[in-house]
Amino acid sequence: MTLKMNPTPSEGQVVVGIVTVGKKVLLGEVREENRVSFGNVRFIFPGGKVEAGETLEQAVIREIEEEVGIKVSDVKYLAARIHPLTLKPITYFVCDYKGELPKEPNPENADISRLVLVDKENLPKAMPTIFPKVLEY
Repeated sequence: MTLKMNPTPSEGQVVVGIVTVGKKVLLGEVREENRVSFGNVRFIFPGGKVEAGETLEQAVIREIEEEVGIKVSDVKYLAARIHPLTLKPITYFVCDYKGELPKEPNPENADISRLVLVDKENLPKAMPTIFPKVLEY
């Protein structure tokens, strides 16, 4: 199920960034103890909840910086859907990053244990519930 983009985001709405680094995509490995709350998935795109007064774009930029420690550019809306396992509405953005990635996520991040770069064609293996629109970009 896909949603129309919400022009007035609500606090707590979830946004994620598909961060491309060359021909690879950045994923975070969910900490073992947190996987149930993430629908029992192993890898996720960096992201999180919109805070009061933020646009969706501002939220995804902030969340990526908080989780990964990088500033992304060229943030573009991709699509939205209800996640099939968590049943949460999620808005997806594609973001560019040019530069050296940190080897580890932000140590204050309680959700992600490590960062990995995955070839786009390997995303379905790493993320079995991947949103098909992600593979089309």
